[in-house]
Amino acid sequence: MLKFPGMVGLACTLFMLNIVAADAPSLYETMDGDPALQEWVKPVYPPELKASQVRGEVVVFFQVSETGEVRSVRVNKTTDERFNAAATEAVAQWKFLPGRKDKKPAAMAMRVRVVFRLPEPNYKLRPPDPEMPAKLPVKSAEPKLRAEALYPDYLLERAIEARVDFEFEVTPEGRVGTRKVLGCTDAKFIPAAMDALDRWTFEPARQGDIPTVDKKRSALGFAVEVSDPAKNNSAGLLELNGFCLAPEEGRTATYYCDRLPRARALVDPVYPAARALADEAGEVAVTFTLTKDGTPSRIVAETHAGTDWAYSAMAALACCQFEPAQQSGQAVDVPMRFVWKFSPAASVRLANEKPLDELLRRIKAGEKTSSAKTLDQPLKPVWVVAAKYPETVIDGPASATIKVSCVVDRKGRIQLATFSEAPSPELGWAAVTAASQYAFNRPVAQGSPTDVRIALSVVVERKPAALSSISR
Repeated sequence: MLKFPGMVGLACTLFMLNIVAADAPSLYETMDGDPALQEWVKPVYPPELKASQVRGEVVVFFQVSETGEVRSVRVNKTTDERFNAAATEAVAQWKFLPGRKDKKPAAMAMRVRVVFRLPEPNYKLRPPDPEMPAKLPVKSAEPKLRAEALYPDYLLERAIEARVDFEFEVTPEGRVGTRKVLGCTDAKFIPAAMDALDRWTFEPARQGDIPTVDKKRSALGFAVEVSDPAKNNSAGLLELNGFCLAPEEGRTATYYCDRLPRARALVDPVYPAARALADEAGEVAVTFTLTKDGTPSRIVAETHAGTDWAYSAMAALACCQFEPAQQSGQAVDVPMRFVWKFSPAASVRLANEKPLDELLRRIKAGEKTSSAKTLDQPLKPVWVVAAKYPETVIDGPASATIKVSCVVDRKGRIQLATFSEAPSPELGWAAVTAASQYAFNRPVAQGSPTDVRIALSVVVERKPAALSSISR
């Protein structure tokens, strides 16, 4: 059995590094890589075949364990079965520095050509490079069942079209594991997309015979037919979501455009937490100009000006995006109006109950929210958006960090978001509105879904900013 001097040198180098910084991880521990052959046993040429001048080659598959031991040795191909035993017996004695994946030792499947040639070469330390063991390639995971996403019941009447793009891991068991949203047109559809992913199954990726983790990207679209045929047009679809054109007195819609705008990304106003808990109803109307680039501007509260109802509606509207109106094929600005009703939960549970109503029902029934410290797995965001700086704040700070208290419900949605202090109400509601669009991995405590109260620090600045911290 032969050991490579080079590996001894590496060990010495790592030892010296550890003297300099005893707490620092070794170079090997900070890197991923394939198994490295440390101890090699030369295959024994079968005497009867050598005497008969018979040459041969055996391709051997095997696994290197997390501890560097060779396991599951088997012949993949051979030119002469009489060489098989000699080849596999030699490979079974080899020793490796384990491969590493995600900076941890990992079992890996390997392949090696064991060549029996005459005259026998005088290899003492290692075989030639073409005959060195190499890691087998990974065969990507293949879908077995791709369940369709279910359109959320509580949104059916609004006939919103949405899309969620995501990246996810396929586990060695062929299920969807960790996932992350890469983009979405409406955060309300993220829980439905995550539910669909739970039902997807795969033939897992394999590295040789070893099932392994694979990463995939995909997307889910959401669309539903309009239940009322009279609303199945541009004006009707806008109306279903609280929007309409707002012509000046004496003018008609055709004065402004011959093609109405179409919603691309809708953000709903956040129900003020104290009012939601008190079952207080409200309705707010807002006027705005939809610009030729499809963004709302010059947003003005028509009713309830200066109240949390109005600030919430204005902050949400600023985050919406539309396909612009057109006149003779050219994008144009148009005046519009938005009306939103804040409605308390029904006295009885409905089939199309809103997520907030579900949470309020649990709270009123005496169910407690959990602490993030008690969760089975850490709470992690899967989707985060930047806060939209209000255009009405002219002399405000260039940047403000605002603490938002909220509940992450059992589906990972943000509910009952509220801010404690802000330079202005507009900035506070901009932070709350951004937070309301975040999505988290679904919180679980002691194996059961739970609602969890957290605090977020949301940055609102004149250029986009991301979530900065989560306190638990």
